[in-house]
Amino acid sequence: MARFVKRCLVVLFENFEEIEAVTAVDILRRAGVTVIVAAIGNKSLVIGAHGIGVAADGMLENFDEKDFDALLIPGGAGVFALRKDEKMHQLIMAFSRDQKLIAAICAAPILLEEAKLLKGRKHTSHPCIHGELSEPPQEKSVVQDGNLITANGPRAALDFAIAVAEHLNGSPVAIGV
Repeated sequence: MARFVKRCLVVLFENFEEIEAVTAVDILRRAGVTVIVAAIGNKSLVIGAHGIGVAADGMLENFDEKDFDALLIPGGAGVFALRKDEKMHQLIMAFSRDQKLIAAICAAPILLEEAKLLKGRKHTSHPCIHGELSEPPQEKSVVQDGNLITANGPRAALDFAIAVAEHLNGSPVAIGV
């Protein structure tokens, strides 16, 4: 009998936080999740906040959100340029409408705020955006509330990735070394 494999769409953009994206991709793949890395912009090699280039599997517009069970958005300074990006907003809203997992770390929860998804929901974020959130974040490194998983920054990258993997797998994930 074939096992149903969950699929996660990881969005990369210029100046993303590399540890948050790469840790998530690594852990999810180790957990058996199919991960597709999609680039926003016009380059398939996306340069992160610390000058590390990551090759995307393709451009975001070439993927259909209906093919995925989860959306993962790393943080980094580049996330602020996405605040008014209509395509990003539509993507987040599509995942929310279908009650699929949305995972955002560091400054990326600001995109969830723009989409009005944090109202009445437990969440956390990097302190740099606390003043821009309509509701105060929890003082935890990783917070899950239904189909939202948020984390507060690079230090939480591993725990964040494991929380996403466990949500998608429906059980604790053993990550070997």
